[in-house]
Amino acid sequence: MWEDGDLLMGDDDGLVCVPFADVEEVYGKAKSKYDAEQAQLQAIAEGTNDRRWVLASLKAKNCPIPGQ
Repeated sequence: MWEDGDLLMGDDDGLVCVPFADVEEVYGKAKSKYDAEQAQLQAIAEGTNDRRWVLASLKAKNCPIPGQ
């Protein structure tokens, strides 16, 4: 349910309602996530995206890694 002043956003995946009192906090977190994703896309485009953390994380969790 939504109330006057709430922020409604939607796309092909669904709809989200942010209560007016939470808009500033949610916007700040969403902006930080967006900025990080844009930086990662830029690093991918430049061929500088560091993904070593993925293998390290898998090893730390004792996940089987084919070919290793």
